[in-house]
Amino acid sequence: MGCPPRDGQPAESFRRGFVIRPLEPGDAVAVAVLHQAFLRSRLKGYTGRRLLACYYRSLSLAAGGGCGYVEVESGSRIAGFVCGVWNPASVRQNLVRAMWGGLLLWGGLHVLLHPSGWGDLSRRLLPRHRQEFPLGGQAEYELRPIVVDEDFRGRGIAGQLLLRLLEDARSRGFKSIMLKTEVDNGRANAFYVKHGFVLERTAAGYNQYRRFLEP
Repeated sequence: MGCPPRDGQPAESFRRGFVIRPLEPGDAVAVAVLHQAFLRSRLKGYTGRRLLACYYRSLSLAAGGGCGYVEVESGSRIAGFVCGVWNPASVRQNLVRAMWGGLLLWGGLHVLLHPSGWGDLSRRLLPRHRQEFPLGGQAEYELRPIVVDEDFRGRGIAGQLLLRLLEDARSRGFKSIMLKTEVDNGRANAFYVKHGFVLERTAAGYNQYRRFLEP
């Protein structure tokens, strides 16, 4: 398999029928469907899916703060996706600025249908009081999330998406990449350890991992 492309290079067909490319606005709904199907999320049902689509669409349009990549088979079906965020405040600002209409509509309907969902929405959209850049004022590159459709698992897709995100982080000057995953998600924990991530700490039911990037 070839190495993932560097920024500015065309998408690479690393195996017959599959290609990795940047997340595009038109991918938002399909990615939201995968998010709901394979990640633990409080954004449930149709309204939750529309809100997730707003998020992924804004991420595809963002000039900075975050990025996404999808792996697509020849028939244009999305087999998996991965996202990285290094400036959460900028991502939230871009989301509100670019998708405020959709957030008002689908957010309002979602809270009406799922009243307990307001807390989750507010945490995602409102400014946080905690330090955004915890390491000496420096931004961190965080993987969140990586998902592969069940129909395409066992083909190395997650590994290729991870390699592409590692290359993205390196190209932006980051020295490491971190992530959090549920303590009881044994499959995910094993995957990240296999790919060179080291456990830093465990808190509130999550493991935090880090991988340092080679120059």
